Amino acid sequence: MITTRTFTSEEHLNKKSMKQRIETTEEMMEYLRKCGCKVCGTAEDFHGHKTMSEGIWIAADDSFDDNGFPLFDYYADGFRRFEYYDMGIEKTLVEVVGRKGWYFEWHDAGTMMLYKDM
Repeated sequence: MITTRTFTSEEHLNKKSMKQRIETTEEMMEYLRKCGCKVCGTAEDFHGHKTMSEGIWIAADDSFDDNGFPLFDYYADGFRRFEYYDMGIEKTLVEVVGRKGWYFEWHDAGTMMLYKDM
């Protein structure tokens, strides 16, 4: 049973880097990989056509932090694990990505999309 939970990719979460916006999809994809996200491609790759906003396709069911804890859990809000997640997304990751000018959106239980906040 998991009693404590911390996001372990601390080098990517220092105060200076948390405040820096990421403007390009390529830069954000690289950042997400460093945080443990399984980046599959762009929203365009996922949908098979051009989308209205820049987006990133993430395999939510195959994304883990340095300790092997899932970064995404679609069902977390219904169980005791909710203290680690915000809408099924690891809380620190939500905060960091938001400060960088992006936001998460579930597509289905195993697929997460990330979009640039306009």
